[in-house]
Amino acid sequence: MLKLVDSGVPGLDSALGGGFYRPGSVLLVGDEGVGKSTFALQSLVFGVRNHEKGLYVTPLSETMDVALSYLRKMGFFDDALMKKGDLTVIELSDVINNPEVDIVEMLIETVEKAKFERVVIDDVSQYAAILKQDYGRFLVTIASTLMKKGCLLYFVTAQPDDVLTSIADAIILMDLDDRRTVRIIKMRGSKHAAAPLPIELSEMGIMVLPEAPK
Repeated sequence: MLKLVDSGVPGLDSALGGGFYRPGSVLLVGDEGVGKSTFALQSLVFGVRNHEKGLYVTPLSETMDVALSYLRKMGFFDDALMKKGDLTVIELSDVINNPEVDIVEMLIETVEKAKFERVVIDDVSQYAAILKQDYGRFLVTIASTLMKKGCLLYFVTAQPDDVLTSIADAIILMDLDDRRTVRIIKMRGSKHAAAPLPIELSEMGIMVLPEAPK
């Protein structure tokens, strides 16, 4: 059963038409440094604080180390969330190239065992480079299976492709051109704002700002 849940980004839910649907999939797109991972982690932590267990998945241990060190500087994060097991970060560097390990099955089993409700896959372009011909199966199987289990799934990438855009229920574009903005490109099932929305990125996370009067 579809349920609208808060994005965890102040000011964004009204533009989305009420929030994100769970189960569902969100594609976060934008250049490096624009705030995609912060958006995903902020939403993940928000879910955890509202009794939704969260899982953050990265293919590289270096990415995990950076993510954790960055998280600890953010006002919305608390190490106690990880100690309790409500927020889990896993990296796949030891198994992603092991032919004896099916990472799709491994991730699905991980989600089933712990009953995660929000799952972040970051950065998807790294999986494309590593998995090659298995990349499409990875995305489609992960998305379809985890959504059947009631998950809200986030894919994070700087380079969207046809597979990602087709399976995404929502597409959020983050930009840094003239000012930092977020734009809702796609949002199935909701009437959403179409214009770019100004955002602020600080040590407290991401916030959508009200437009200045014209």
